[in-house]
Formats: sequence, structure tokens, C-alpha cells
Amino acid sequence: MKLIVTMGIRRLPSRPQPLQDLYRDHLEEAVLAEELGFDNVWASEHHFSPDAWNPAPITFLAALAARTARVRVGTYVLLLPLHNPVRVAEDIAVLDNISNGRVDLPVGVGSAPEEFRTFGVPFNERLGRTFEALRIIERCFAGDEFSHKGKYYNFPNAHMTTTPVQKPGPPIWVASMGDQSVAWTAR
Repeated sequence: MKLIVTMGIRRLPSRPQPLQDLYRDHLEEAVLAEELGFDNVWASEHHFSPDAWNPAPITFLAALAARTARVRVGTYVLLLPLHNPVRVAEDIAVLDNISNGRVDLPVGVGSAPEEFRTFGVPFNERLGRTFEALRIIERCFAGDEFSHKGKYYNFPNAHMTTTPVQKPGPPIWVASMGDQSVAWTAR
């Protein structure tokens, strides 16, 4: 059985604390999780929340990877349609190198319309953007030069020079809720 710790890094109104303390405490909890034998520590992503959900899970996971030796680290979940997929592939490849191949990449389509509005991404495009981005990320992980012209993203002559330790790349997990996203994921 695999044991996973998911970290929804939040500053609760009932327990206000400086953000630097909040992040430090969560990093210490994650190190403890490794010491206790947990297999994975995943950090969530949310934006613009009054209780300070973590908007930068990959940055947090890099700090965690530098403090641990065995536990796998991953996003829970990365809101993929809000990100440039080539940048995600680069960031995950760097994280995979920092962690010596201990990265998982759980992604999701997102569910909070206000996050999409603020980033200027149409909420109704989230499924299509997610699955097009996944194809691009997989091509980036291969390390070969490629061009992509799609509905949402265009990358002429893309070539990622930082490739992940894990081949063909870190495991990608797709979070799905609802009939439409489950059907897309199954494809």
C-alpha cells in the first residue's frame, strides 16, 4: 500500500501566521512524513484565495525535494490550463533533476472560474487546453526538437535542453471529476 500526504497549504483565519512560517511548517511536516514512511508528498495549487492556498506548488516541491531523499513529490493537482505547457515541462524537468527522479505530475482541468477569469483563460476551454498541453509536455520530455501548431498553443521549433531523469518522463496523473473529463481522460 502506498501512503500519500496531500498538502493544501492554507492560512486558516482561526490560526493566522506569517506566510514564511506557514511554508516552513509544511516543509517540516513533509520531512516528517518521509521519516514516518510515507511514499508521496503532493502540494496543491490554487490562486487568489483569502486563506492563501499555495499558488506555486513546483517552487514548494523544489524546496521539499532538496530536504528529502526518498519520498516522491508531486503536484496535487497542477491547474494545467492556466500554464504554458513548455514552461511546465521545463520546471518539472528541473524538479525531477533536483529530486533525482522522484517527481509525479498530477494535473487537472481546474474548477474555480475566478482563477480562470483572473488569468484571462476562458473557463470553457479548460478540457481542451489540458489535453493539448499534455501532448506537448510529453513531447518536451523526449528532448527532441519539435513544432506544435494546435488550437490553443503554438510552438515552432521547440527544443527542451533540460530533460527529466525519469524516462520517458515523470508519471503524469490526470484528475477527473464529472462525465466529460472522465471521458477525455480515458481517451
